[in-house]
Amino acid sequence: VARPGWRLHAWDRDDTAALRGWVALLDAWSIAHPAPSAFAPTVVAEVVEAVPQLLSVLQLSAGPVPLGTLGDILEQRVAELRTERCEVPGAGNGTPAPAPA
Repeated sequence: VARPGWRLHAWDRDDTAALRGWVALLDAWSIAHPAPSAFAPTVVAEVVEAVPQLLSVLQLSAGPVPLGTLGDILEQRVAELRTERCEVPGAGNGTPAPAPA
């Protein structure tokens, strides 16, 4: 179970500040610590892009969030990102789907 409690008082009135903060932190982290070669770069990029929203959900939650729920939220956000880029889900090759004729 992931618990809240790390919410900063400065973010109480600006919920998007939390998301911006997480995006900046994860961008810097991904530059400083490249992904292990065992993972596909596209998968790592999708997770790094999706995690800030997941962390914002935790920041705004009123109580503990089960890990299974967090995994579901992360999977849902990755699927949304793929849809926004018009990728075929599960293609795994990181290339966009062909445009409809």
